[in-house]
Amino acid sequence: SLLMKAGEATRKFGFDDLSSIEFGVTAASPSERAALIELTDGSVLNTKKLSIESRRLEISLSCGGELEVNSRNVQSVRFKTYENQMGLGKQWQEITDDDSRKSDAIVITRNLRLATVEGIVGDISDDKLGFSIDERSARVAVDKLDAILFYHASGREMTTPVCEILLADNSRLLAVKIEWNLPLLRARLACGTLAEIPVEK
Repeated sequence: SLLMKAGEATRKFGFDDLSSIEFGVTAASPSERAALIELTDGSVLNTKKLSIESRRLEISLSCGGELEVNSRNVQSVRFKTYENQMGLGKQWQEITDDDSRKSDAIVITRNLRLATVEGIVGDISDDKLGFSIDERSARVAVDKLDAILFYHASGREMTTPVCEILLADNSRLLAVKIEWNLPLLRARLACGTLAEIPVEK
């Protein structure tokens, strides 16, 4: 339930009686976005800082919140996005719809076309990504990448979200449980990740 206070009056609402809750915050610009991250449950995160270590992503959101996500809950990390420049938007959709991939992959642009290179994604540090193909390893400059794709075996079922949380930077979180512990909003996402976001964000 939700308690609302206006002046001296306090009212209690059940979540089943609410269609949405809006906070008086100023929208944040994603212009300095480092990456756009899509989780396996459909949540979308606009990030200003990203690191990967031991298959765990440390994420700072453009609006100021922070969270840690296991790669098993991450679908893609996009360093570049496209409307439909030179058909790249359609190519990206075709890549993400392809379920024949059997490993992680990086996405790069070659001759105005997107290409995937399959391998194992490692850590990101010093603006470089560790990437392994068979027994060969390399460090790839992040600014040369369009995206990172994480492999997931098919058949995993997600819990149905009970609400969608839209943050000031247009990040979108699909949650199965939310708790207010002011000044934080704690949300358990459908993929299992726990997010703690300042309510002002």
